[in-house]
Amino acid sequence: HTRTYVKTNTKQHPCNAAEVLTAVECGMDVFDGCYPYTVTGSGCALTFPLQQLLSTDEPVGGQGGKRGKSQEQPLAMQLSEERFADDLDPLVAGCVCYTCQNHSRAYLHHLLDTKEMLAEVLLMIHNLTHYLQFFANLRESLKRGVYEQWKLSLCQSNHNYSVPAQ
Repeated sequence: HTRTYVKTNTKQHPCNAAEVLTAVECGMDVFDGCYPYTVTGSGCALTFPLQQLLSTDEPVGGQGGKRGKSQEQPLAMQLSEERFADDLDPLVAGCVCYTCQNHSRAYLHHLLDTKEMLAEVLLMIHNLTHYLQFFANLRESLKRGVYEQWKLSLCQSNHNYSVPAQ
């Protein structure tokens, strides 16, 4: 199955959450980590919900998402958009990364707007944390034997799997 995935996939490696899930189902279990770098380079922050219901009793850790019916959320937010100029919220509510704990969307918007190098540093901290938590949740769902339920929950809340255009 892995060979079929590699031959039919036009990219050399899976990137976003949907592609990673497809690759896992084809037997891949080792991934490179360029996706957070790519998202960061486009001025985006990963925002898809990480806390997904894995059983009827408990969610797997992470930030974002609420128990019960999920709302559709984008995969990433383009922070250079003017709507973030006055937004004092963290990138993702409940995120424990340094960026979300100490800086707002408005500040990151300002840094991107003025082309400050700190923008990419702060975005990379967040995006790596977010992506690594996604993989931690993926591993936990496989370990608990609830991968299909976790995947369904994740996919129902994320209909847009592409990074917003620059």
